[in-house]
Amino acid sequence: MRADSDQHAVDAIGLDVLVPAIRTEPAALELLVAMLRFSPGARCSTRDSLEHAYLARTVTRAEVDKAASVSVFDASFESLGLDLDQAASLLFEEVALVAIQP
Repeated sequence: MRADSDQHAVDAIGLDVLVPAIRTEPAALELLVAMLRFSPGARCSTRDSLEHAYLARTVTRAEVDKAASVSVFDASFESLGLDLDQAASLLFEEVALVAIQP
């Protein structure tokens, strides 16, 4: 069963529109909440995310191991004082680099 605070976040942000599975699969909401926690220390790891019950049925062990071996995201950009467009561009470049790794 969903926690009231989780349901409040879904309602306030409209996550159920962005991620329809939240309406029918409580595990989807549980994973999304764990991945979106503000504090990096409280946020679930890549391995934990991929091994979560919601994704475990579609992700292979090899994919989990490969993803978990990627270095931890570097958040030092937060001290650069970037505006929104600069931050979005930097994020896009970072994602593109990870996506093309063999």
